[in-house]
Amino acid sequence: MINTALQGIQDNNAELRGVFRSINFNSESMLGNPQQKVTKLRTLLEDFKPLCLEPSQIEVGPGEDPAYVIGDAYEYMVGEFAAEAGKKAGSFFTPSMVSELMGMLTAPRAGDSIYDPTCGSASLLIRTARQAGNLDQVAIYGQEMNGSSWSMARMNLFIHGIHVSGNDIAWGDTLANPQHLDSDGNLKQFDVIVANMPFSLDKWQKALIPAVRMTVPATRKRSSR
Repeated sequence: MINTALQGIQDNNAELRGVFRSINFNSESMLGNPQQKVTKLRTLLEDFKPLCLEPSQIEVGPGEDPAYVIGDAYEYMVGEFAAEAGKKAGSFFTPSMVSELMGMLTAPRAGDSIYDPTCGSASLLIRTARQAGNLDQVAIYGQEMNGSSWSMARMNLFIHGIHVSGNDIAWGDTLANPQHLDSDGNLKQFDVIVANMPFSLDKWQKALIPAVRMTVPATRKRSSR
């Protein structure tokens, strides 16, 4: 029933197509034998049953957006999961304080395009975009090679009320197969670029292909960059 519900969410929200493709609540390898699985799922449903997550029912302070309250809760849970993951956490999550600082340093403005070539769960992208004030006035782009992290990024943006297409947050190896190209086939350029680079990924430099001739993306020349 949970799998069916997730499929229905995808069918009714084009921005979430493919996000739940690897999630299977019938999986014994993930949830254990039938008895263990039932116990875990019952506990999960009991924890969420009393919660009403409709935006109109979310308590907010002055100037706060209900989508941000829910989105920040989602990021908190992602952060807790990252802490449990240890060294692998860097592959999908940049600590919120670091993301906040990077957003302040790059100082995006209305009308800017913001890009993260290794976007993970998109927490860095979101906090950088929020520095511009009105999210409707900035364009957000990212790419992520890990399928699970890509799904988290799409979900994170959706929960925060940030609407992007499947092409804006691309899935694939940015170094070996960059997805954001201009009309001439060169790398697309952006006003603001932020990233937690994949230095912990073994042999990540092997993805560079010298034979591919493309223009290196660059930020606009500003004193704040």
